[in-house]
Amino acid sequence: NDTESIEEALHLGIVDYLVKPFTFDRFQVALDKFVAKKETFESSGKLNQKNIDLIMGASKVATEENYPKGIQAKTLESLLALLNENKGKWFDSETIAKETGLTPMTVRRYMNYLETKGKVMAEMNYETGGRPCMLYCIEE
Repeated sequence: NDTESIEEALHLGIVDYLVKPFTFDRFQVALDKFVAKKETFESSGKLNQKNIDLIMGASKVATEENYPKGIQAKTLESLLALLNENKGKWFDSETIAKETGLTPMTVRRYMNYLETKGKVMAEMNYETGGRPCMLYCIEE
């Protein structure tokens, strides 16, 4: 991760650069960038500004930098879509995980982030008959 290596890699045309240790979510972003770049080159004879921005990573970088490490726009959108479709309904992280295909741990991390941003409400459920769990909801 030294400056010279990264600069050389950029000159060679890298799509992304990961420094260990990295999360699977961050690795997925790198794969998505690669696929998007490859598909854009394969499907376009002439490129417009949107295609070029996608290839250069301009649109993704601008949104990704606004989130803390480990939080990605695409995953947030998927979680918020589920909650918005079910406004007023409370979900635990296990149910959200099943609905979105994410792991419960990932769901909890994103829900904690969304709660700190005031986008979802969180409430502890003590009526589980066992270990309490957090419930999440978007207001109607």
